[in-house]
Amino acid sequence: MKVRTLAIISALFAICACNPGETDIYSKQLSGIEKYVNGQMKSDSQLQCVTRDGVFRLIREQGDGDTLERGDTLLFTYTGYRFSSYVISSANIFVTNDISVNWNVTDSTLIKNAPAVAILGHSELFKGLETGFDGIKCGEKCEILFPSRLGAGGKAIGTIPANCPLAYVIKAVEVRKKR
Repeated sequence: MKVRTLAIISALFAICACNPGETDIYSKQLSGIEKYVNGQMKSDSQLQCVTRDGVFRLIREQGDGDTLERGDTLLFTYTGYRFSSYVISSANIFVTNDISVNWNVTDSTLIKNAPAVAILGHSELFKGLETGFDGIKCGEKCEILFPSRLGAGGKAIGTIPANCPLAYVIKAVEVRKKR
């Protein structure tokens, strides 16, 4: 009885501690991401979607190499998009290391022509990106989409506004297994 009472009190505390405005924003973002993913999958039956903890990985091209697991290293190209209008558009790019992307940027030093490197579980990536990487295969091309809670959150970072959902177009160039 004490355990159940404690569980109920804990649940009520957690509900009351949530900021209702933040929950509404998060729900709206998840809904927008789901609509985008469903629309993409409806128009291309070959696409696959992996969903975990509020993160969507829309697989556009299957990889055939090693699968990334915790502690492994991923080399990848990426293009990051502000996803507040729930479309992936060159007008919403905020960062890339893929020189094939048509991004009208005045400072070409923002575009790095080398794969980025991350160790799954030991990097400083946004939580949404880290979650989306888990299970990716070498050679895979995908979009990783997630709400602001798993990105920059309520803080603006550079050209990413506060409470902005994000989308990344990723190509897994190499997976290095931990030894």
